[in-house]
Amino acid sequence: MKKWWAFLFVLFCFLFAQPAGAGAYNVFAPNSFDTAGTNTWEYKELERMCREGKSPKYDASYFEHGERLSRYELAGVLIDIMDHGQDLSNADWTVLNKIRRSYRRELEARGWHLAPQEKKKPILEIHGDLRVRHQSGGNSGGSDDDARARVGFTYHVNDHTSIQADHVEESD
Repeated sequence: MKKWWAFLFVLFCFLFAQPAGAGAYNVFAPNSFDTAGTNTWEYKELERMCREGKSPKYDASYFEHGERLSRYELAGVLIDIMDHGQDLSNADWTVLNKIRRSYRRELEARGWHLAPQEKKKPILEIHGDLRVRHQSGGNSGGSDDDARARVGFTYHVNDHTSIQADHVEESD
């Protein structure tokens, strides 16, 4: 009887630990094809840089055509300025890096990715597996139950420090 309770506990932990990853999607995150508000600081900064001639492909008229631009379209302006920008100051690069972080999803959708050395580790990694075996009958004449669940966590404090914890639960 103890074996079945252990088996059910391990199965319960495994089944209810899996959907936690699905909850990682932020439903309140902006949609890439939503129109970007003309009063947002990102929009104003990109428009300013285009007006000042820092983008070779876009100019101020791109922002004045009467239609509101989507976040995806603004990501195209951002890519052009970051890759081919002219006369960019340190303050401009600081602003561009802030915009790059908030437009990360749109930049990736357009095929622009960070250089490998700029990619950061996730703050918290969760990993694990579940093994359940049940054999009934056979030559031994009895049932054989075996269950094992492993779960581990790695918390990255900074680039040089990580904390790792692992837990193994086994039942025979």
